[in-house]
Amino acid sequence: MNTITHIWFDLEGTLLKNPTYDAAVEDFAYQLYLQETGKKRAAETKKEFDLLLKQHVRKSLIFVALGKSKKFYAEAFATQFPFQNYVSVDKDVQAVISFLKDKKIGLGVYTSLPRDPLVKILGLLGLHSSDFTLLSGDDVTKGKPDPEGFEKIVQLCSVPAAHIIFVGDSEQKDIIPAKSVGMKTILVRGSCAVADYCVADFKELLSFLQKHL
Repeated sequence: MNTITHIWFDLEGTLLKNPTYDAAVEDFAYQLYLQETGKKRAAETKKEFDLLLKQHVRKSLIFVALGKSKKFYAEAFATQFPFQNYVSVDKDVQAVISFLKDKKIGLGVYTSLPRDPLVKILGLLGLHSSDFTLLSGDDVTKGKPDPEGFEKIVQLCSVPAAHIIFVGDSEQKDIIPAKSVGMKTILVRGSCAVADYCVADFKELLSFLQKHL
C-alpha cells in the first residue's frame, strides 16, 4: 500500500455511525412523506413508505415520484433536521484523520447528502471540512451506487485509481462501485468478500493503516 496517495470516506454509516441518527433520519423522511401526502401516521402508511424506500433506494426519489423537485428532500433535510441532537465528536475518527494528515495523505469525503449538511456534520464530528476534498449530492447527477461519483473522485485526485482507497460501510453503495473504477477498498464495521480489506471499527482501521501506510 505504499503507492496510496489519497483516502476517501463515506459519511453516513462510516465517519458518522449512530443508530439513533439513522432512525431519526428515516423518521424525518417518513414525517415529511406524511406531510406531503396528507396521510396519517399508521402501520399501513409506514409499510407503504418502507416499500417506496426499498423501491427507490434514495429518499429524495420518493418525493420526486410525488412531483417534487430533485432538491426538495435535500433542502428540507438540510434546513429542518436537528443534526446537533444526533452527531457528536468521535475521537476514534479524529485519530484516523490526524494520522493520515501527518502522513500527507490526501483526504476526501463522498456522500449523496447535499454540501450544507455534509459540512455541518463534519464540524459536529470535530473535523474541519477544509482538510477534505468534498464531493456531495450537489456535485453529481446520480448518487450512490452509481459509479459517477467514484469516477469524479479519480478525476479530482489526478492519480491512478489504484492509488486511492475508499472507506465505506456498504458493500453495494461503497465497495462495489469504488472497485468498479479501480480503487482499493476498505469495508468498515462489517465484512464481505468483495472489499480488499475489512475492519471492525475506526480503532482497527487506525491500527491497519499504521501497519500498512
